[in-house]
Amino acid sequence: MQTTSDHLTRESEVIKTTLIDSVTQIREDFYGFIHQLQGSQQAQLQTFETAIAQMMSGYKESEDQIKNFAQTTISSTKESVLKQTRAIDQALEQELNRTMTELGSALTTITRKFTEDYQTLVNEMNKVVRAR
Repeated sequence: MQTTSDHLTRESEVIKTTLIDSVTQIREDFYGFIHQLQGSQQAQLQTFETAIAQMMSGYKESEDQIKNFAQTTISSTKESVLKQTRAIDQALEQELNRTMTELGSALTTITRKFTEDYQTLVNEMNKVVRAR
């Protein structure tokens, strides 16, 4: 009885550790991804600024077209980052839900086994008491 309970407790700890490790890894991956996107956005912004500075001597029409292009590109990048962030959030939520479901299932199994073991203990104690 005790070994089964110990086994279930260890199994629960393994699931808990796996959950924590998974969430930590997802969080680290997410923050790494965000930092990478920020660096990419900054590089793109600097590239656009340099191009604009070189063309300032050009015509007003060209300047307006470049500004519009930069704004459109940045807006598009922003929308893309937001879309990717939502996808990461959704994946994280799904992983957390799956892991929590597994943990709940394991806890149900532990509770069920504990109840069975406890019932067996009570029955054996009743036999001992009746035998006296």
